[in-house]
Amino acid sequence: MNNNKEIIPNKSQELALSIMLMFIEKKHILTTINKIPVKSKVLCIAGKAGTGKSTLIKFLLDKLPSNLKVLVTSPTGKAANALGNKLKDNNVDVLTIHSSLLQLEDDLRCGDRIEFTVREEMGGISLIIIDEMSMVTDEHMKGIEKHNIPIIALGDFRQLPPPINKDKNEGIQNVYINNPFMELDIVERQKAHNPILRLADFICNVEVKRSLFYALMGSYDKDKYTSNINFVGEYDFFRYIGSYLNNASIILCGYNVTRVLLNHIAREHKGFLPTNPTSIAKLEGELGYSPSLPQVGESIIFLKNAHRISPYYGIIFNGSIGKITKIIEMNPKKDMMRINLKLSDRESEIKNISCRLAYFFTNPDSGIVDGDEDVFKATYAYVVTVHKSQASEYSNVVLFCDKKGGDNIKSWMYTAVTRAIDQVTLVRCDMSYDQICENPKSKDIIPKEIVPFVKRVEKRIIVANKKYDEKMKRLEEIMKAPNINTTFNSDNKDVSLLEEFDMFQFEDDVYDISGDSYDMSEFDDVIGWDS
Repeated sequence: MNNNKEIIPNKSQELALSIMLMFIEKKHILTTINKIPVKSKVLCIAGKAGTGKSTLIKFLLDKLPSNLKVLVTSPTGKAANALGNKLKDNNVDVLTIHSSLLQLEDDLRCGDRIEFTVREEMGGISLIIIDEMSMVTDEHMKGIEKHNIPIIALGDFRQLPPPINKDKNEGIQNVYINNPFMELDIVERQKAHNPILRLADFICNVEVKRSLFYALMGSYDKDKYTSNINFVGEYDFFRYIGSYLNNASIILCGYNVTRVLLNHIAREHKGFLPTNPTSIAKLEGELGYSPSLPQVGESIIFLKNAHRISPYYGIIFNGSIGKITKIIEMNPKKDMMRINLKLSDRESEIKNISCRLAYFFTNPDSGIVDGDEDVFKATYAYVVTVHKSQASEYSNVVLFCDKKGGDNIKSWMYTAVTRAIDQVTLVRCDMSYDQICENPKSKDIIPKEIVPFVKRVEKRIIVANKKYDEKMKRLEEIMKAPNINTTFNSDNKDVSLLEEFDMFQFEDDVYDISGDSYDMSEFDDVIGWDS
């Protein structure tokens, strides 16, 4: 493959390269998983931000023979696109895990609770390289390993794990990223003195007693303060929110309820959502629809990769942000709008695309999708969660520190800070989670025409979660059984617990949510609507 003469590997990268080449030759490696020695077909190499993990992939591809067929993958479209741009000289296409290794089995995806089968045709692939390994779930890895192809995975275990609790964005990482074979420990020379990376490193090591924000304020060396890093209070943030909205590349937060609250305030400040009934009625008369719905000039973020678009425009990735330039049609009764927009990373305007309106009033991190590939899913993008920002980079990041503690608090702030290229501002949040939830502006004003469509989406999320929880409960019962070979009657035939455990694997891991197997009316009370 292409020779890279401009950059020379550092000692840590040289060691990693030697290990990777040996692994490719042997097709396995002796490693330790949870303190247990194992012979593994997965080689995981970790490294914090700035240690050159993507550069290491370039070095590896340069060393490989041209006849070795390699699949380079990443968990999300945006991450795959970013890595693909870095590997342009290597003439390698970077694909998402789901487009290359795992096949969605039906229309439903609820976050990382994804029902899929393993793709059968691999076209002679001899090696799989996975980037952003911290974003890959254990469930996905079990499916990928079924291909029985050697895997080299790179990632940063300091970053947030894939979310499982969608309301509070909490989750767990796969076993390999938490047990890497080695860790890159040298920051690339051009990044060694970056104050943002220094802050990220400090976040990982600081002792947290009350909140991470106060721990940083009390312990961070004042001599390291630069114009690149700022700490501000909640009062000053809201007092000068116009400046932050105009100057920041993105505002990040922890909870979805905070995202709704801050997006509401942002839309008020920008004049899209008036604060008094007279002004609301006047604007609604001018628009011809509720001001709660998107308007020209609004910033929106896409919630799903969109492949069915003119090749001239290219793919719109999950996490891409754009600004509406024209409303062609607004039809709340059909849950649809047609718009033109300008993406932040594209020169040309994208014209005449359709978006669902219900997704502007549901949890964007739920990841729930439907089968209509020609209709996009998007929501307001003045403020997004840190989880939604993963695999993205922004020049100027403002982090609203609504998360104050918890198991993943350091990973959360580390991930947020390392999204920034030039500047990061940490905003102290004085409100508790309950106070944020009780704020009237943290609850979307849903136009009455949209209510049935939002109701349908929310029901699908609840059904998916319920079925997933049932599956996990049964698996737990199987693993706790005194004798896993005990037989029981399932669908009028005797099946051992061990056989049932196998039945839970990916080939049969399908739920039909489109039929009547679940009475949807039983969920009406949960979401507060009548059928």
